[in-house]
Amino acid sequence: MGNLCAGASPATDETIASADPVERALAIAKRDLAKGAGKWQELYSYDRSKLLGSGAYAQVVKATRKGTQKSYATKIIKKGQYDKSVVIKEIAISNILSEHPNCTKLIEVYEDKANYYLVMELVSGGMMFDRIVKKGHYSEKEAAEAMAVLLSFVSFMHAKGIIDRDLKPDNILLSDDTDSAIIKIIDFGTGEFMKEGQTLSAGIGTAQYMAPEVFKGKYDQRADIWSLGVIMYILLVGFMPFGGKNDAAIEKAVLRGKYALEGEEWDEVSDEAKDMVRSMLQSDPDKRATLQQLQAHPWFAAAASASESAAKGTRMVSRLRGFLASTRLKRLAMLVVASNFKAEEVDQLRELFVTADTNKNNLVDFNELRTALSKLGRAVDETELRRLFDAADMDGSGELDYREFVAALVGQDVVERCTTARHGAFKDMDADGDGYLTPEEVLKMMPPGSTLEEAQEMVKAADKDGDGRLDLNELEILLKN
Repeated sequence: MGNLCAGASPATDETIASADPVERALAIAKRDLAKGAGKWQELYSYDRSKLLGSGAYAQVVKATRKGTQKSYATKIIKKGQYDKSVVIKEIAISNILSEHPNCTKLIEVYEDKANYYLVMELVSGGMMFDRIVKKGHYSEKEAAEAMAVLLSFVSFMHAKGIIDRDLKPDNILLSDDTDSAIIKIIDFGTGEFMKEGQTLSAGIGTAQYMAPEVFKGKYDQRADIWSLGVIMYILLVGFMPFGGKNDAAIEKAVLRGKYALEGEEWDEVSDEAKDMVRSMLQSDPDKRATLQQLQAHPWFAAAASASESAAKGTRMVSRLRGFLASTRLKRLAMLVVASNFKAEEVDQLRELFVTADTNKNNLVDFNELRTALSKLGRAVDETELRRLFDAADMDGSGELDYREFVAALVGQDVVERCTTARHGAFKDMDADGDGYLTPEEVLKMMPPGSTLEEAQEMVKAADKDGDGRLDLNELEILLKN
């Protein structure tokens, strides 16, 4: 990178009044940075041990304005190897994009001898990436709502002559931890101003989200549409379309342009959604859908009209599949956790159980589960459904009692949130109360005919410190994974 001190010339009244919006934005950014010279440490305090995020040249901290005690997120960018002109460009782009309601607002900027400081609104709901991990994947309705916002933002950004180059769920924040959280896009350090017809060559971005033409060294704003396609893919199924053990392997995968739109996970996804993903993940940018075409895609209307019952059926199947994929010990432990939930923590599952139990014997058999899923619009192949049912039927009785039903169908987010239920389960499983779960105690939870050797193998697989038993922390790790 260039010499920091020579990076930018002072802003003048003439450049601030310029008719060229880019020149004007850069001039205002230079002026604002100059005004804030040396003041951030005087005006703000922060806890160095509590980072909101960090990178090679920058970290984001929660800072408090001393006068008002109001909290903000502050991006602290190290000087030295980071050119001042790049920081000014980021400030200018942030100022322009702050006009969009789904952009994090840049409040003010400062610099001192060591750092630049970009003070932004504090968004407390975490990253979209973490929300996807917690959910497993979004429902189509949820994904459509998110994609509508992202398309609106990118359309606004492109209309302003800006390319992002690093759109990804890590750079998308949520206002709170509810399903109705507002999306806020952050981090425009990779952004660039572009004139119509201009192409760029720098290979900037995150490999998994980079378009093929970015790797090839000649691209334009359409590369952002590819990134949106990758994001939509992840929203729908919870994993990346292109993977690899390192960036070089990922690049090869992206350049091959091969990705899956079939398999168990995709069985739950509509043809309209698949078509929209396909239209964005076109290796040839000339064949890639435009933002206007995407915003008018029929998937949005189909997803908006999707019934809540269909989404509920999809969630049920997804959770049953997750339970089947769990280790045998986790399934046993979840049975005990289910007994420790408070009624209000699983009230929706209680309603679902009562609805499925059509003969009112407080048990749900295979046919009742199949009928319940069909009524929710989520029919499943009988062979697969039998495997899912048998995994949930822990005692092999041919029917699911309420505990088994809850254990198999409770969301991972509820398990992680309900600390009391997890701790209560450990206490129940620890028969002698010594603070450890032994193979002998596990054996007592297993069906008749099970052996101590089986219990020992199950404990061994979750035993992180190798002492032949599980403490509370080891069980917590098992339950949260």
